[in-house]
Amino acid sequence: MAAAVSSAALLAAGAWAQTAKEETVLGRPRPDYSPIGIEIGGGGLFTLYPKVTVGAIFDDNVYREEHDANSDFAALVQPELHLESDWDAHALGVGAVATIVRHDDETSADYEDWSGYADGRLDISEDVSASGFAEWARLHEDRGDPSSVGPGQDSVQYDRFTRRLALDYQGSPIFGRVSGEWATLDYHDGNGFNYDDRDYDQYEARVRVGTEVTPSVSLFLEPGYNWRVYDGLDDMGFDRDSHGYDLRLGATYDVTAVTFLEAFGGYFHQEYDDPRFGDTDGFAAGVEATWNPNDVTTVTGRISRTIRETGIARVSGIRDTGIDLRVDYEVLENLVASAHGSLHEEHFHGIGRDDNVRTFGGGLTYFINPYFQAGLDYTFGERNTHVDGEGYRYNAVIARLTGAI
Repeated sequence: MAAAVSSAALLAAGAWAQTAKEETVLGRPRPDYSPIGIEIGGGGLFTLYPKVTVGAIFDDNVYREEHDANSDFAALVQPELHLESDWDAHALGVGAVATIVRHDDETSADYEDWSGYADGRLDISEDVSASGFAEWARLHEDRGDPSSVGPGQDSVQYDRFTRRLALDYQGSPIFGRVSGEWATLDYHDGNGFNYDDRDYDQYEARVRVGTEVTPSVSLFLEPGYNWRVYDGLDDMGFDRDSHGYDLRLGATYDVTAVTFLEAFGGYFHQEYDDPRFGDTDGFAAGVEATWNPNDVTTVTGRISRTIRETGIARVSGIRDTGIDLRVDYEVLENLVASAHGSLHEEHFHGIGRDDNVRTFGGGLTYFINPYFQAGLDYTFGERNTHVDGEGYRYNAVIARLTGAI
């Protein structure tokens, strides 16, 4: 989980970014190729969108090992179901997604992830709305995560229950937002190890107040506070409970259907209950951008700085500073080529470890008709570290076919 310094909350207010993001090459409607859904209720009160993706995966380093990498083929099945309202005012949606992966030889890397969610918006007046979101998910820890298990061991599973509430005021020139989030993580024991010492709750409260400078430029001030409460001491006797705050001063630039940019700078501080963990503070920064330079190209990017929890002994948290970039280009009306890359620096507080993590790749998405689309994606990834046995490189390819109504 990211701390309050996470740029994932950059677009929490959402309303400033929706138009530009909906006009992206992959995000905008395609009348001849987009699923139409199934209308439910009189007058089309709701629309049901069922979808299923099947795929074949090849990965030349399944367990993300530095030496003697194991390669394997795997099959992927991903069913989805989304129900969305189509009302003039207010909004309601529910859905469920499952991802099932089965390997040919390395069966200990198999996993089943799934989640169910509900979200809604209550339009109180023309300028005021309230929104809520809840999700329960059963997930697995990525094999490239430093906290993950070794080769031949079953993937670490955990449950995540997220609740979120917000109240928005979209006046002119003043706007504001008050939001709160509560996330519970529950790790499952496995491989003969106790993972219960990683169970914790995270609470976060944020307030954003801003003003429009011009029709396309806004300034905002956003303080936030967070608490992280573990169920108990970890197996090494450390108390991982912490609390902290951050203060952001930022700006948004929004040109309808063309460019959206949000950037902030500020300060963060995280204090740990265990005196053996030193406090963490520093410069908080984040950028999120969507740019549609023409009708066939979209560039999206993010710069982020987060503090995330970890199960590594004597490490209070991992500070992740990174940049992510993606370009989508519409070769034909029904064919999109994509390229992506990311560079992240991870600092492990407490043990003096610094890793560099990189990924690069690309792919093709082919829209066959409103009911089917096909895709082919390639990703190269690597972790560079001075810790022996923790670095890795991998190449992964996935071919997929999606059916939708």
